[in-house]
Amino acid sequence: MAKSIEALWKEGFVDDMALIAPKVNDLYNQKSKNLVDKFERMFAVNQTGVLIGAVVILAIFSAMGAPILGGIVGLMLTGLVLVGKRQLRALKQINKDASSFDYLKAFDAWLERSIQEYVYVYRWLYPGLFLVCAIRLSYSHLAAQFFAEFLPFASIFNVPIIVLIGIAIVAILLAFAAERIYRADVKLYYGNEMQKLKTLIAEMETLKS
Repeated sequence: MAKSIEALWKEGFVDDMALIAPKVNDLYNQKSKNLVDKFERMFAVNQTGVLIGAVVILAIFSAMGAPILGGIVGLMLTGLVLVGKRQLRALKQINKDASSFDYLKAFDAWLERSIQEYVYVYRWLYPGLFLVCAIRLSYSHLAAQFFAEFLPFASIFNVPIIVLIGIAIVAILLAFAAERIYRADVKLYYGNEMQKLKTLIAEMETLKS
C-alpha cells in the first residue's frame, strides 16, 4: 500500500533529526568542554594570584618592620590556596564520560559546594585579617599619640577599651557579611561564565524536554 503523505513527512523528519542530533550533541559537548576549561583556567589564575599576594604581603610587612604580621596574613592567604587545591581535586573526580548535560549539572553542583566551603572559610578569614591588622595598627606610634590626645579612656594593654569594642563590633559584622561579600566577589570575577553555565544548562534541559 502506498504510504500517505503524512507518513512520508514523518519519516523524513525522523531521518533529518537522526542527522541533526549528533551535530547538536557535538556542539553542546564542545560548548561544555570549553566552558569548564575556562572555569578551571580562571580558578587556577585566581589561586596563583592569591599565592603571589601572600608573598608580596609578607615582603611588604617585613620591610615595614612587622614580619610576624606579614607571616600571619600570608599564612591565612596560603590557607585559601590549600582549600582551592582540594576543590580542584574534587573537580577532577567528576565523570567526564557522562553526557554533556549530566557533566554540566555535576559541575554546577561542584561549583555551588565550592562557593559554600569558601563562604565558611571567609567567615573566619575576613574578621581574622581585620583583627590582625587593626590590633597591629592600634600598637603603632601614631595610634598611641592619637589615643593619648583624643581618647583618654580606660585602656587594656595601652589600647582604649572603646577602640577594642569598636574593633570587635566590626569583626563580628564582617563575619555576618562574609557570604554577601564573597558572593559579590565571585560574581565580579566569574559572573559572565556562571551566567553562560546557567544558560547552557537551561538550553539542554529544554532540548531534553
